[in-house]
Amino acid sequence: MSGLSLAVCDRALAPGWAAPEWVHLFPVGRMRARDGRQFDLADPAAVLLDFQSRGVDLPIDYEHQNDRSEAKLSGPVPAAGWIKALKADETGLWGRAEWTATAREMLERREYRYLSPSFLFHPQTRQVIRLKGAGLGHNPNLHLTALANEDADMSGTEERNAEQPNPHLLPHLAEVLGLAPESDAVAVLTAILAALLPGAALGGRTT
Repeated sequence: MSGLSLAVCDRALAPGWAAPEWVHLFPVGRMRARDGRQFDLADPAAVLLDFQSRGVDLPIDYEHQNDRSEAKLSGPVPAAGWIKALKADETGLWGRAEWTATAREMLERREYRYLSPSFLFHPQTRQVIRLKGAGLGHNPNLHLTALANEDADMSGTEERNAEQPNPHLLPHLAEVLGLAPESDAVAVLTAILAALLPGAALGGRTT
């Protein structure tokens, strides 16, 4: 797959303390990361078929050591787990994670809270082409649905966690306000304030 570029994007772990079995790797369609980069999961089924055709589990490591040549040269790169299967539905692409005992304990102690997919994408179209794996990290980047809890039903009809916001609400509000669907919460709130209180503006953003 020459001519493609590598990217990694962090995302939040689910509410609760259990290490999740199914992890939400990408939403469907175009997405904008917090650093401004854009990607497009235009064809989830093609990414799934590519994974199945290779017939190997994909590694989940720590801090994307598997993607850094200097980390590989300095010694072993331990796995935190393995992506054993992929599933595509209306919410995007999901992976079934088999965690190591060490990683499971670290997740349950909340020593890691974010999972970052590692993938190849086309530099012109920004389309996600191949999933390479994932890494546990500390810094969120993509705006994505929270990970499923360990016992979540992946059929798409599961009951939503009462504490988890509706992932479709923000894009819907953005559309009503005439903003791009990928607009973040700050942009949406700024537009609402501007409509209600002309001349009002939000202060500096913190992360």
